[in-house]
Amino acid sequence: MKRILICDSGLGGLDILARLLEQLRTRGCRSKNLELHYFNAWPRADCGYNQLPDDASRRQVFASALQGMAAFEPQLCLIACNTLSLLFEQIKEQQAFNFPILDMLEPATGFFFAAMQEDPKLQMLILGTESTVRSGVYENRLIKAGLAPARLRAFACPGLATALEKSFRGDDIQRHMAAAAAFAKAEFSGDAGLALALCCTHYGYASALWENVFAAQLQRKPLLLNPNASLLHAQLWQDFCNGGITPRVQISIHSRFALSEDKLEYFALHFQDKHPELAEALRRPIVNDKLFQVD
Repeated sequence: MKRILICDSGLGGLDILARLLEQLRTRGCRSKNLELHYFNAWPRADCGYNQLPDDASRRQVFASALQGMAAFEPQLCLIACNTLSLLFEQIKEQQAFNFPILDMLEPATGFFFAAMQEDPKLQMLILGTESTVRSGVYENRLIKAGLAPARLRAFACPGLATALEKSFRGDDIQRHMAAAAAFAKAEFSGDAGLALALCCTHYGYASALWENVFAAQLQRKPLLLNPNASLLHAQLWQDFCNGGITPRVQISIHSRFALSEDKLEYFALHFQDKHPELAEALRRPIVNDKLFQVD
């Protein structure tokens, strides 16, 4: 029995879990039986990572969450979150782990860089949470890889990920997107193509809305770059996955506090047709207030 953890702060990483399930169906893995544990590392119902007072507090809480993950004794952990990937990069040198961990930063950077190389005139707007955008992690990595700084801008969307957990459409979500589009219109020249780098795993749920809002303001359709699939193209996952055996999969959803039933049902309905086993797991989450320590 192999055991994989998929970790996110919220439910955005369910998109990566769904992609993982699809890959297992088509390519198999090296195990006949596979446990997939979705670990919600959101600290408290009323407080996410971006609401914590400073970076030190965020690192402390996520380090505690990683200790909680160790109790599952996973063979692999996928950090399906850009904000948590950034925190992991900051703490991994100070904390030892007895299981392999794959985060978003390197696969996503490679994915973005390849897209920008295909079109030398393409400009990129990096969209993410406050923590991700403030860190400058993707701009810095892309510039180091050789992209001109003038081709890159970043825009934070505070509260958008939380809003997307209630609905993938709506006036509040469109206001966030309209603000990002207005920023892009002011920052970039009108004749070059525009790519939107969706640096939050939640943002891809509203792909059509991103396209429509930006097309309305900029009179051209943007190129959406959703890096969620890139995590499953990383060599560490490929080495783990390849094997040709279609496994029997058990899925569980873990949280240290009770998630809204309406929210869980909304996501269950979203995944119901293609991934009924994921929908079923969302309807029977496992709540454990000792999943990891916060205070």
